[in-house]
Amino acid sequence: MGTQGDRWAEDGAARVSNGVSGGTVGPVVQSGYIGSVHFNGGTGPLPESRQWPPAADADPVALGVRRPWRAKGSPDLPLYIRRDTDDELRHAVREVAWTGGLVLVTGEPFSGKTMSTWAAMTAEMPNACVLAPRRGAPLHTLPPLCRTSRPAERPRILWLDDLPRYLGENPGENGLEPGLLNELQRQRVVVLATMRNEVYERVRYGTGPASTVLDMARATVDLASEWSDAEFAGLAWKGDPRLNDVHQRWRPTRRVGEYLAVGPLLWDEWQRSRQAAGRRRGHALVQAAIDLARCEVPGPVSALRLREAHEFYLDAVPAAGRESLDEAFDWASGVRHGVTGLLVPGEEQGTWRAFGSLVVMAAHDSARSPVPLAVWRCALRAAEGTDGHDAVVKAAAAAYRSEAEAGSAEAMFGLADLFVAAEDMDSAEEWLRKAAEAGHVKAAGRLGRILVDRGEFREAEPFLEVAAETGDSDAAGLLGQLLQDRAMRWLRSAAEQGNGEAAHDLGDMLVGTGETAEAMRFYRTAVAAGREEVAASIGSLLHDWGQTVEAESWYRKGVDAGDARAAHNLALLLHYQGGWAEEAEALYRQAMKAGRPQAPTGLAVLLERQGRLVEAEPLYRLGHAWGDEGAAFLLAGNLKRRHRTAEAREWYRKAADAGSDQAAITLAQLDSDAAHLE
Repeated sequence: MGTQGDRWAEDGAARVSNGVSGGTVGPVVQSGYIGSVHFNGGTGPLPESRQWPPAADADPVALGVRRPWRAKGSPDLPLYIRRDTDDELRHAVREVAWTGGLVLVTGEPFSGKTMSTWAAMTAEMPNACVLAPRRGAPLHTLPPLCRTSRPAERPRILWLDDLPRYLGENPGENGLEPGLLNELQRQRVVVLATMRNEVYERVRYGTGPASTVLDMARATVDLASEWSDAEFAGLAWKGDPRLNDVHQRWRPTRRVGEYLAVGPLLWDEWQRSRQAAGRRRGHALVQAAIDLARCEVPGPVSALRLREAHEFYLDAVPAAGRESLDEAFDWASGVRHGVTGLLVPGEEQGTWRAFGSLVVMAAHDSARSPVPLAVWRCALRAAEGTDGHDAVVKAAAAAYRSEAEAGSAEAMFGLADLFVAAEDMDSAEEWLRKAAEAGHVKAAGRLGRILVDRGEFREAEPFLEVAAETGDSDAAGLLGQLLQDRAMRWLRSAAEQGNGEAAHDLGDMLVGTGETAEAMRFYRTAVAAGREEVAASIGSLLHDWGQTVEAESWYRKGVDAGDARAAHNLALLLHYQGGWAEEAEALYRQAMKAGRPQAPTGLAVLLERQGRLVEAEPLYRLGHAWGDEGAAFLLAGNLKRRHRTAEAREWYRKAADAGSDQAAITLAQLDSDAAHLE
């Protein structure tokens, strides 16, 4: 036994094997031998102890050890890591090895009770013969069967995983009761059993035979669910990726047994939920949490960030196949196996993370797709301001570069973003250029702006144009400014050489930039070159400067040349000067005939001033139809003065919706007056 015990002590761990074919875990409906453990068939006869197989050959999975997730290339079961209670447990097993008696191991579900007991058995009693009966087996027949064997042959072990399934209430029953346990101990049979804490507490301090059985235990060893620092140190074993991952990812909770045993059950349920009706959104939520963890986001993330990320996994899922978001969260966070949900709440309210083993299993799943680039962006935002931000950036850079080198324009753009954040503008520009050339519109706009800031206007224009054509208003505005600057440069060159059309256009552009004196100079250049249509522009400038007499003179020159703009502007001038109503009306009608949008409204105002309210109404309506938003407010006033209040309210509302504060005030006053009347 010394050699076997040394094997378990080596480096705090030992490798185990599993001889059950077909991957069956749990009750086996068969009589006879499976692997190396004997199960009796229900209430059928038990074999003589000489037929029980040796403990060293016992299959841990058949004895009840849960089969954990298996990484590619790793054994069915991970290396056994010594627990703090191992010395106590193994001492207890040694004490009863030749004298017999009950050794009971208690603990929470998934704490590792069965595996620790099995490890103690194979370390201390490898040559003992072992029987693992099924529930309902006739345990009361064991004493005569054991008497047929010579005691000195081999120690005998009765293996009772989850002891409550075997406890009997009365002598002579199939279960284990005090008299039977006493007889087995007299025949030096070792009983190794496990039991959940909650059941132990209820039975041990109760009354009856079951309580007496527990009281008769030669040793009761309680196994903690949370691992100590020393136990955790034993996980740093380089031979099994499962234990390496536990050491890296599971330290906050320290419940390693749950990680290894419950993880495969959760993984299987989550995988199946992908196709389950009404579970598509829940599956996506868990996928998002897993992938954000794969992106190295430290700790839980907010529900808001999780909702944002999970949308990227729903594109191919019809809306009819999705549950509501609340239903999805309820399903994903529901506690399974009394231990955990697929999503685990964080310490901060409203935050969530994926159960750790799901993240590890996804990382080792060769069939799993890379994290979507859009989710990497979510991860970067989620990590902002945290200690893990640099790790996420590093991981994102590696992911982006891999995709970028494979030709992904989106990845190129993402990589450029990271370089911008790092203030490495040379690298950022390199990847923006590659992304733009690969057809990424946002990259084109971003590169165009960088080139403009550097003064490389001509090179920037094609990139800005690509972005502008897809609706990028900032790019469109910047491109327009560049083109305007170029246009003004060439128009100025032509105007300086006496080109009247160029001088006129340049003058209009200079008015727009507020350079009115310079504009007037080029307007006069245009006049000198024979451009009569510039008269209205000169008149408008003079009008703005308060030089109305000169303005009127230039407007009349424009009217004589058939310029509708000049006709409308002259009508306005005469209208508000007073005394020229008849000529102003004629000019308005001339401008209307030429299609000037503001002319109907101007004429309507003129007619109202003359008391011709009925004639003004259709002109207001025409002005509004031609795009003059101000006509709505004026028409409302016209209708109100004619006591058509309901229609007036309708037009005030239209004017208010178009942004008229005065219309909104008037409408509120009308409503208030109506309320007082009621």
